Amino acid sequence: MRTRAGRTWISGDLVVTQRSKSGTVEVIDLPTGQTRWRINAPTADWVQVSQTTVYECRCGNACATIARDIKDGHTLWTVQNATVNDEWLGVRAPYAPPDGTYVLMNGNNERKFLVDTRTGQRLAGNLPPNERTWYETAVGDTVVYTDHNPPSPDRPCTVVLKALSGKTT
Repeated sequence: MRTRAGRTWISGDLVVTQRSKSGTVEVIDLPTGQTRWRINAPTADWVQVSQTTVYECRCGNACATIARDIKDGHTLWTVQNATVNDEWLGVRAPYAPPDGTYVLMNGNNERKFLVDTRTGQRLAGNLPPNERTWYETAVGDTVVYTDHNPPSPDRPCTVVLKALSGKTT
């Protein structure tokens, strides 16, 4: 959930906050009100949060995504030259979405691919860029997306759901 003061996610007894796009990220234990851990170094973008993971993006000459355990902040894995996609299914803000088997990543070359959320291993496929897509998310090893380019003369502007295998090359 984005607010004037930043973003907030709730996962069980934990609250994750980021006050600004490059601001400190804190994970707070709700029962005690104590900060469990934080990322003090500025990040290049907003973090993304699931029920068990905080995805931190750091960009310089190239971007890298660092997956951190939501409970204690330790690094689970890192993927170079990619950022995590920010579209999720399953909940409404401010609740953190459930973890899927794979997370959708945006590669520096504008191609998207899936990464195993437990190991950080990339699935073999590269998904082609799709400029007509407004929303896309991982569902298992498939990427589901909306196609907002209906055939002519579609007056109601039909939105079509499509799917691509994450194993596609």
